[in-house]
Amino acid sequence: PLMVALLVVAAIANTAAVLAPTLTLLLASRVAAGLTTATFFAHAIVVAVRAAGPDRAGTAVARLALGMNLAMIVGAPLGTVVADVWGWRAAFAAVATGCALGAVLVVASAVPDDDVRHVRGELRELVRRPVLLALAVTAVGNAGVLMAFSYLAPLMSGVAGYADAALPALILGYGVGATMG
Repeated sequence: PLMVALLVVAAIANTAAVLAPTLTLLLASRVAAGLTTATFFAHAIVVAVRAAGPDRAGTAVARLALGMNLAMIVGAPLGTVVADVWGWRAAFAAVATGCALGAVLVVASAVPDDDVRHVRGELRELVRRPVLLALAVTAVGNAGVLMAFSYLAPLMSGVAGYADAALPALILGYGVGATMG
């Protein structure tokens, strides 16, 4: 339930970015999306560890981290192409659509769990001090990575003089290097 709710909130936050009439509302929507994403990945780690069991927990977390990195490696260049072709709002619309589709897929593949205490337990875990600290660290880390990706295209084209057509490949190279390094 929490994973679906986070995906829905991320879809709403990205839709708000698409529709934002002012820079202030755009920034607010991006902060909401970033905090939601950080919470989603923190929760996804818990879900992955529970699903994998104690013997495979490390593998599950490693796969989740690899998936997040691959999403950035592929997503940032694709977002650059979408923004170049259809405008920056289209890139956020694509992310919103992906989040909504993800929510539908999670609901469709979820094992039925009628225990409301399970949902309350998940929410109660989020307000524990160590969890809040972990979420804050994750949010700051995600913000740093996403901010770096946000400024790469303008820096490469406006400052370094690369052609817009070269940006997706350059951002892909940055993502691959960041993941391997």
